[in-house]
Amino acid sequence: MPRLLNIFILVGLLISLVSEARSQQEEKIVSVAGSPWQPFYGEELPDYGLVSKIVVEAYKRSGYKVKFHFHTWARCMIEIEAGRIDATPIAYYTEERAKKYYYSDAFMDSTIVFFKHVKNNISWRSLRDLQSYRIGIGINIAYSPAFDKAKFLYKIEIPDETTNLQKIALKRIDLAPLDKYVGIYYINTKYPHLKEKLEFMLPPLYVHKLYVMFSRKIPNVKQKIDAFNKGYQAILKDGTYQSILKNYRSIQLKNNP
Repeated sequence: MPRLLNIFILVGLLISLVSEARSQQEEKIVSVAGSPWQPFYGEELPDYGLVSKIVVEAYKRSGYKVKFHFHTWARCMIEIEAGRIDATPIAYYTEERAKKYYYSDAFMDSTIVFFKHVKNNISWRSLRDLQSYRIGIGINIAYSPAFDKAKFLYKIEIPDETTNLQKIALKRIDLAPLDKYVGIYYINTKYPHLKEKLEFMLPPLYVHKLYVMFSRKIPNVKQKIDAFNKGYQAILKDGTYQSILKNYRSIQLKNNP
């Protein structure tokens, strides 16, 4: 009987050790989800895109692995808010989102510009200059605090903001705000036949900071945020970040329209 008891104790101890090891391993994995936003994030891109490469390298310095998911932006927000996914690797800061999510340190800029048809003589200095134009936007996407609140603008929502480039070429809309490099990437890769019809305008609408945006409902969320921030500082210090950025800007973002 004592021998049998010892066996039960040993089995219990082994189960406990395996569970603890599994728990520790799970804590070293960060699950992230985003919608396609090439060249920054996309399932078909090398390393899943520029931002994904930065996030992976930053977390690697802190001993974490990153598991990627690809959903619509609306579903990403639902999954992250519910705590089923840890974070999205690429998000702008808004006051509304800050009430629901946590943010990492900023790690990159995103310049939002208006794309238009080359034959449309449009210029602007204030948003009031654009109130007579049809502007295509994505659903639940932040562009700038002033633009998002401007009810006097004629905004047309569609699920995939990048298809607005086609709509501009067909003159179904007049303008579409997009990250400059996202617009350039899509024109060069998906819509090369429209290259002579599309251009972006200056000045920029807004320059956002990019963040990893985390669920408030996951265990050890502060630890995962801290792990990214420390890892980001490490790759920034040793030149890894600059090397990644240079490589992607030369390969993915060349041939501006």
